Amino acid sequence: MVCFAAEPTAGGQALGLSDVLCGAPGTGSGSFAAPQVTLQLKQSPIAGVTWPPVAGAQHYVLVSIPVSGGGMTFNSMAAGLVSNAAHNTEGRATCYTLIAFGEAGFGMSDLLCGVPGIATVGRAQLSGGAARPAIDELTASLGSGIPSVHRGLAAIRQRLEAGQPLQ
Repeated sequence: MVCFAAEPTAGGQALGLSDVLCGAPGTGSGSFAAPQVTLQLKQSPIAGVTWPPVAGAQHYVLVSIPVSGGGMTFNSMAAGLVSNAAHNTEGRATCYTLIAFGEAGFGMSDLLCGVPGIATVGRAQLSGGAARPAIDELTASLGSGIPSVHRGLAAIRQRLEAGQPLQ
């Protein structure tokens, strides 16, 4: 898993920090092309998930997985009608995978995670990296929750490969 936060500067002064976004390359799978997903938080607890249409997809399921535990949510959508979804993270670190279903099987995107609530860009000026300890703490808690997220992904893959419903 790779995480990052942007820290724009002007004249040598930090202007703030972005929310933390993470990706886990290589976690996608399936029998046809996995969707290429983009995650945006835009300094808000509402996560925006977007993707280009997937050839052969008949419908999509966006899976939301809270890093701190709790139940996964499954949002089913018809292909061709949507290529984006919004999800209220309620301020919690949350991971997403998009599954495209078609006659040829399924394709699951790589895992993307967002840690909302720490963005300071456009707010009060930071002094000397004051938000960095918060990022360290958040990424540490994200790291401790990732094993449960991976177990959730494994359970999803097993259900899909066995032809069982997700819910």
